[in-house]
Amino acid sequence: NCEALGVPNPATFEQANAQISVVTGGNSNLNPETSKSLTLGAVYSPTWGENTSWSQKLDFEVTYYNIKIKDAIQASDAQTQLDRCVATLDPVFCGGISRSSGGNINGFDNTLFNLGKINTKGVDLGINWLGNETGIGTFGASLSATRVSSYEAIATDSGLTEPRVVGVEVNDSAIPDWRATARLSWSIKDVNVSWTARYTSDLTEDCDQVGTFDNCSNAAAGKNHLGSTTFHDLRASWKLPTELDLTIAGGINNITDKEPPICQSCSLNGYDASTYDLPGRYSYVEASVKF
Repeated sequence: NCEALGVPNPATFEQANAQISVVTGGNSNLNPETSKSLTLGAVYSPTWGENTSWSQKLDFEVTYYNIKIKDAIQASDAQTQLDRCVATLDPVFCGGISRSSGGNINGFDNTLFNLGKINTKGVDLGINWLGNETGIGTFGASLSATRVSSYEAIATDSGLTEPRVVGVEVNDSAIPDWRATARLSWSIKDVNVSWTARYTSDLTEDCDQVGTFDNCSNAAAGKNHLGSTTFHDLRASWKLPTELDLTIAGGINNITDKEPPICQSCSLNGYDASTYDLPGRYSYVEASVKF
C-alpha cells in the first residue's frame, strides 16, 4: 500500500522532517450524532449521617453507565489518519494527506468527520459529607471517582477501530482506568477555603518505535510505564460585606509542583497535554459580581 501512496521504497524511506503541519476545522458534510444510553444509579442518605452530633448530611452515590454513540463527531490525530490510509487506502483518510513527488508528507488536512460509533461503559462513585456548624466554622468532604471499564471507537462501516484502549497511552491521548477527585472544605461566615486532590491512574505506552529504548521502563518489551499521578490544589474565597454581591477568590493549582509522567511517544514536550495539566504551579486571582 505504501508504494500505491507514492512512497518510492517503503523498506528504506524516511520522512525528511520530524514535524508536519496539520490543519483541522469544521466539515459541512457532517451528520448529526445519535446515541443510546443506559444509566442505573442509586443514592443512599443514611439517617445516622443526617443532623447528628457530627454530621448535617451524608450521601453515597453510585451510577453505572453504558453509552453508544453513532456517527460520533471528532477529528482523528495525524498518526491515526496516516495509519488508516496505509491500511485501507480509503480516500476518506488518504484524501487529506498531501505528499511531494519524492514521497515526503507535506501536511495533513484533518477536518472533523463522523466516526462509525463509540461504545463505552463504566461506573461513577461519590461520597459527600457536610459537618455541623461550629464556633470555628463548618467542615465538609467529598470524594468522586470514575472507572472506565471499556471504550471502543469504530472508525467506519468497515469495522476499522480507533487505536484507543483503556489504560493505554496512544497518539498523545489516553483513557485512564480511574480518575478521582477528593476535596476538603472549611467555611466560616463569608470565607471559604478548600483543598482538592486530583488523581489519575497509571498508564502504559508502546515505545519500541520512538527511538528511546534507554528511557523505556521495560525496553525489552518496548513498553513504558506512566505512573499514577496526584495533583493538589488550594483555593480561598471571600464574599465582601458590601451591597454588591461581590466575591474575591484566588488559588494555586498543583501547589506541590508535581510533574506529569514522561511520555515517550507524545509529541508535545514529552507529556500528554490532553490527560494532564501543564507542568508547573498555576496561580490565579478572580473577582465575580452577581446581579
